Amino acid sequence: MAGDLNKKGVEKLTSSQRAAGSVRILPGHVLVNEKYQGSVLVKVLQGSVSVMFENLGFMDFRPLGDVGVLFLNESELIGGTSYRQRIVKLAKIQTIRGLVLYEKTAMTEQYCEELQKFTAINVGLNLYPVSSQEEVAKFLIQMVNLSGNPRSNPFLIKKSQKPIDQALLFTLQTVPGLGEKKALALLQRFGNLKDLSQASKQDISKVVGDACAQTVKSFFGCPPR
Repeated sequence: MAGDLNKKGVEKLTSSQRAAGSVRILPGHVLVNEKYQGSVLVKVLQGSVSVMFENLGFMDFRPLGDVGVLFLNESELIGGTSYRQRIVKLAKIQTIRGLVLYEKTAMTEQYCEELQKFTAINVGLNLYPVSSQEEVAKFLIQMVNLSGNPRSNPFLIKKSQKPIDQALLFTLQTVPGLGEKKALALLQRFGNLKDLSQASKQDISKVVGDACAQTVKSFFGCPPR
């Protein structure tokens, strides 16, 4: 039942596995850092998926066996740049794909551009803004549900095409008005977030149209050019 802390849903992690990101997570389950026990985020998760708590160290969530997620809340962003250490650690793990969620509020707006440049461009990790813990939970639920329904998985593309990063495609699909088809087209054209973020509005418009191009540029916090 969703919300049950079923330890059979995940292998017990050793310290070496945590460091390497090596873990098998069953469909319908999400691995959560134990520091979130009792939080609003977990309560939302437990309404849809099975939650397992582990000491994940610097990492916050594992919605898929090969995906690691960090969540930078408002206080962490305002408090300085110590969060960079966590981002760099995640980027160094070769066995998983990293995704960084950050709380975008009126208080953190001034720090977003610096975060985006460091994370998406300098380090090369996928980055996505959220407005609350509830939105973080919904994001994770969508990833978990996607992993359990391979027939409708938009990441299964033709073998002749270049493989698309699952977490990256998922991130783009959450941009308002940018569905699966357009997100896939952007990735096939630009390849990664770094190149997409540096592309001109005109070049993006050729792929998804003017309206979506404006939305994409706003998503990266860049003035259209």
